[in-house]
Amino acid sequence: MPESLTLLWSLMDMPGAALSNYAASLWGTNVFQAALALGFLREAEPATWVTCPECFEHEEEVIVRPGRNGGVCYAIPCPEVLRAEVSLNDMRQWRVDMAAVASTLARALQLAGKPTELAPGRVWRLGRWKYQGQARDMLLAIGLNQPDAIDIRRQITASRRPVVFVPLAEPGADFWVGQPPPLIRLSEVVSLVDSALGIDTTELVGLIQDADERTDNTPDSLSFVLDQKVRSALNSKMTDELILQTYVANGSSSRKAAKALKKRGHSIHHATISRLVKKYEEVLRTGSSESVVRTRSSQRRDTPIEKRD
Repeated sequence: MPESLTLLWSLMDMPGAALSNYAASLWGTNVFQAALALGFLREAEPATWVTCPECFEHEEEVIVRPGRNGGVCYAIPCPEVLRAEVSLNDMRQWRVDMAAVASTLARALQLAGKPTELAPGRVWRLGRWKYQGQARDMLLAIGLNQPDAIDIRRQITASRRPVVFVPLAEPGADFWVGQPPPLIRLSEVVSLVDSALGIDTTELVGLIQDADERTDNTPDSLSFVLDQKVRSALNSKMTDELILQTYVANGSSSRKAAKALKKRGHSIHHATISRLVKKYEEVLRTGSSESVVRTRSSQRRDTPIEKRD
């Protein structure tokens, strides 16, 4: 019978967060033990804050005091018993081993090659997926709902037609510049089946197709043009508009845009483009969905996943 890994996905959405021994007891034995067996959880250093083992109503910082025979003992203050003794077991905690999660997902999806970390602790390239003759980078990203997520967006958008797996939470509507890639929640396609990881490939393919149809994004026809809203906001500055068009059309890369403009006879340093993008960042972020010219690609949801590279 499939079991939900929602609690694990929630933990993954908070990069660096630890699972306390008390919180682990609330997961349910099957899910917690399966996560350990899969290598998704690794024991971390003892916690310095714990849930009170007497009343379970509050968390306190652990106090270390001298014990018998030169040893030490641990305790926290508690309003009910004044001082609650804390054991080493109470202080155990675990963190998600994201490298193990990435490797397991890559194997389950039959992707060739070893997963590569694109942004430390946040974004991984699981491998390349070939579907209907087209290759796409399959990525795993965590914490896209966190305030610092904007710093790792470039590692995602620079990939080849990426499909992005996220644990549970999705980024805000203003996170992406231009059309967003297909975003697949692990909670939608992954479950525990007999203590092993199971992936619903039919649902996965369907979600990717639905996302592609919403953006109507095919690699041969994707091109960026600024809509009337953006043109007005730029006050008809055609030079700036040309630079921004080239920047977005070249994967939001200042260096690539500078090279492309040079080929067209315009000499400009990539740092100048970066400053211009920063100046009009709000304008680019709020551009309408009609800012992308594209053609429609219709695919069947029930088409099986092809053998990966």
